[in-house]
This record gives sequence, C-alpha cells and structure tokens, in this order.
Amino acid sequence: MTIKAALQPSWIIARREILDTICDWRQVVPTLLLTFGFPLLMDLSAKQALLFVARYGGEVMGERFVPFLLLMVGFFPVSASLYTALGAFAGEKEQKSLEPILASPVADWQLYLGKFIGTVIPPLIAAYLGMIIYTIGLSILAHWSIPADLLILVMALATVQASVMVAIAMVVSSQTTSVRAAGLLASFIIIPIGALILAESFVIISSKPVWLWGFVLSLVLLAVLFIRMGIHLFDREELLV
Repeated sequence: MTIKAALQPSWIIARREILDTICDWRQVVPTLLLTFGFPLLMDLSAKQALLFVARYGGEVMGERFVPFLLLMVGFFPVSASLYTALGAFAGEKEQKSLEPILASPVADWQLYLGKFIGTVIPPLIAAYLGMIIYTIGLSILAHWSIPADLLILVMALATVQASVMVAIAMVVSSQTTSVRAAGLLASFIIIPIGALILAESFVIISSKPVWLWGFVLSLVLLAVLFIRMGIHLFDREELLV
C-alpha cells in the first residue's frame, strides 16, 4: 500500500472535522474576531507604541515590541485549537456521534491522525491570515515592515505550538469520559504553553529571534512524541464503553 493510499482515510476524517468546525457558529465567530479584529487592534497598538517611544528616543525598544505583537497575533487563534481538540473524542462520545466513525473500516492510527489533522488545520489557517493582516496593516498604518524571515519563523512557531497543544489535548480527550473532565485538565496544557510564550517573548524583545528556531525544533520533537503516544494509547473499543 502506498503512503497516499494509507493516508486517504485520514484525509476523509480530517475533512469531516473541518466541515464540522466551520459549520459551528460558536467556533467560527470567535475565530473570525481573532483573525481579523485582533490583528487590526495590534496594528493600532503598534502604531501608538512606535509614536510613543519615538518621542523619548526609544526607537529600538519600539522595533522589538512590534515582532512581539506578531507572536501574540499568531498565538491567540492557535489557542482555540486546544478546546476543539479536548472535545475531539470526549465531546463526540457525549453527543453519541462517535460510534459511526469508530465502526468505520479504518485503522486506529488512520482515525487518530485524521482527527488530529482536522483539528489543527482551521486554527492554523486563522493564525496565518491574522499574521498576514497584521503585517499588511502595520505597513499601512505605522509604515513599518516585518522582515520576511521573521514572519516565516513566527508562522513556523505557531504551527508547531498548535501541533503540540492539539497532540496533548487529544491524548487527554481519548482518555477521559466527558468534555468537563477534559476541560479540567486544560490548565495543565495552558500553563506550560503560557510559560513558553513568555520565554519566546523574552527572546524576541532581546533582539535574538534566530534563537526561536531552537524552540521550533524542540516543539517538533515534542509534537511527534505526543502524537506517537496518542496513537499508541488510542483504543476505539474503550471509547465505546
């Protein structure tokens, strides 16, 4: 069996997850606000910050503050993936919509990978759009351009952070019996990720963004570890109990 044929069932399941997400206004509306409204708010904040520091000769700190806002613009839409992932299995079990999927003739790893892909793609697209809007708005409102290599770096960082959060949340979701139980464990994911964001912010403000590639590599390894753990622990029969 070719790799393409092996992944075909996963893409079908992922497409179902994406359609379910974009058809739920409770998820779409907040995501749209974070994608379009939040970047524009950050553009105005960046403009005011640059004007403020220019009065006191602090242009250097202003220029370091602008990339920090880019990091925030990319993080907030990605953070929404956490709650979607927590309900990936526990939520569908409560809604009695999980049985048809579990009864489908696909391997456990194909089912798990499909749920993972379908959960991580929508918030990542929102994060990419938000960062692009922020970059364009910044050049128009503040006449300040973000270097292309920094934009690519922050996009890569958002990608691996979303992958890690979704991978951990799906492990939790597959091992819990309800969304409430899964939600109670969300803080154990948010707190370390928040500390990670603080560390990344310090690196950016210190004007050494190239060090962030170390964060990217570490998070890639962490994401692979948790995905493999999730696939190993996943048992569709236990979810039906």
